[in-house]
Amino acid sequence: VLNLSGRSYENYQIGVPYHGKFKQLIHTEAEIYEGSGSLNLKTIHSVVKQKDGFDQCIEIRLAPLSGILFQISKRKIKEK
Repeated sequence: VLNLSGRSYENYQIGVPYHGKFKQLIHTEAEIYEGSGSLNLKTIHSVVKQKDGFDQCIEIRLAPLSGILFQISKRKIKEK
């Protein structure tokens, strides 16, 4: 996820292709990269809500001019 604007988003929703748990692997706001430390520290669970053409989404904190890489740590594809 990239935020190339100067605006921060506290509850940014983004559609995801799989239902499951998303773990933050890299965040450019981490102190190791001289960022502000404004991170998504908990594992994020997707919720069933249509967003961006997908049937589920996650809600994240997104700092200005930042990038985040997530990994799906457990995924279950829901049957319809």
